[in-house]
Amino acid sequence: MVSKLANETLQHIFSYIEDASVLYSIIQVNHNWCENGIKFLWSNPFRDDIDIINHTKILPVLIPFLKKDKLLEIKNGNNTMIYDIGLFDYPRFITHLDYSSCFRIVLKYFENNKEDFEYFIDFLEKRYFERSESTLFQTMSDDSELSKILVITLIILTVISHGTPKILWLKIDIKYNDIKRFLNVTDYDSDEEDDTDDDERIEVSEIKSRYRIIINIESSFSCFLNADDIKALFANLNYLELGKLTIKLSILEVLANICKQLKTIKIEERYFQLIREPLVALIKNQNNLENLRISGIANSLKLEYEATIFEIFSSLELVARSLKKIKIRGILVTNDETFKFFDKCRNLEILSLDTTYVTSKNFEKISLAELPKLCTLKLFDVCSNEEYDRITNPIQAIFQNKKISLDLRELSLLNESIENHHLLGSIGENFRNLSFFSTQITADSDIPYIFTILNNSPKLEELRLVIPLPYTSIVNTGFITDLVKVLPNRINAINFFNLICCIDKYRYFLENCTVNLKYFHVDFSVDINNYKEFVEFAKIWSKEKGKEIKNCRESRRKLYIAWK
Repeated sequence: MVSKLANETLQHIFSYIEDASVLYSIIQVNHNWCENGIKFLWSNPFRDDIDIINHTKILPVLIPFLKKDKLLEIKNGNNTMIYDIGLFDYPRFITHLDYSSCFRIVLKYFENNKEDFEYFIDFLEKRYFERSESTLFQTMSDDSELSKILVITLIILTVISHGTPKILWLKIDIKYNDIKRFLNVTDYDSDEEDDTDDDERIEVSEIKSRYRIIINIESSFSCFLNADDIKALFANLNYLELGKLTIKLSILEVLANICKQLKTIKIEERYFQLIREPLVALIKNQNNLENLRISGIANSLKLEYEATIFEIFSSLELVARSLKKIKIRGILVTNDETFKFFDKCRNLEILSLDTTYVTSKNFEKISLAELPKLCTLKLFDVCSNEEYDRITNPIQAIFQNKKISLDLRELSLLNESIENHHLLGSIGENFRNLSFFSTQITADSDIPYIFTILNNSPKLEELRLVIPLPYTSIVNTGFITDLVKVLPNRINAINFFNLICCIDKYRYFLENCTVNLKYFHVDFSVDINNYKEFVEFAKIWSKEKGKEIKNCRESRRKLYIAWK
């Protein structure tokens, strides 16, 4: 029997639930739970964690003319185009808008219901488009599949706007897989991931077609966004994410003038020179920006790259005091004054530099900054001035900075192009509250520092050690037989990359491991022909320890085991 909680209590509880399947179950309980839970399910109708086939079911809800009975009326010529709101005014609940996900849902609906789709489009053309001068439907001048799909997405956006919601969250991240159906390629049914540079995946002759398609998609959203009454819907936006393939200029130009409450900005861009002015304006206009992610593709040879990057990061000086999280990826930081803003980041909690070039002078800017709240620092594949790197590790100065919080909890240092030198020594001396630690080992001289860090980190829960391939021949891995004996008691996850390459060391490590492991990942530097022996021993050891294996993935190059 469902307890009778006050509506305010139910809504407070439901507001913490993000899983769509749980929210859907809630609205099935009874009428009261449905009334109180429906707005949380529909606050983000285009979330990307739902099976795409099931996701298409929301289209007839937002556009009732796509319901089977309405389509039958259209086919019989009886439809009067009267909009049926339904049980709830669903658009009124929407606060999160993922335009890229909306595009995918409409595309999948088109693929699965092409005949119904065509009937509806034909009906609109005859009854409305021919008489309409609205820019919303100008895209129908082209009778391509893409234009028809864009019309439906624009109708959805218009329906949402008529519900007068307050859009708090906006994401536009079109992927290559979303558009290759419209290109002259033969692999559009593949499930290939989108984690590579998309320009490298398309023939040169298709580049222009690709950008034409992207521009059409972006233009359809800009057309919607440019209306004065629509702009008001985004005045309270607090989350903005624009992906790499999005043509951002016109979108940023509008948002820079109306958005002042953004807490999160995530921008992935190939050519920041093209969006320099509106992006800088957008950043400067924020009152309480907390989270910034800037991702690019290092192309410093392009005109004005250095000046553009400098101006973008210099704009952070106006919002630095509110920043809590900064992630920079794929950027060349060559102007020595670019990171000057770090001196004002007194509330910064998380800093991540990934696949980024940073001059030694800019590392000095970080090392001199006062960062009393920093709890997570991740430096992955970072490189710096080559002549300086031969002498010392430019990152080392950061850990000698007494103004950086000694309460650092998560630390990841994986920078293959820079030798550690005395980097690890600085960490062992200053940081004793680590719960996650990941580092590379580039020389035998690093090993004593690893032991110091472990001895000084009683709260450590996860350890990740990597010997980069260029250093595997010069680092003696025999130390793991001693390392297993000094593991902090709280450790439950261990990741070794290129530290174990034979069954004897693997067996010795597990036999002498006294901590309660939940995850153990071993990545081998070479193919292991007898990897089945590793798996078999792990099963035997688990049984002896009374541990039940939850997940096991093995290959000639890696072995991953998770226990319940």
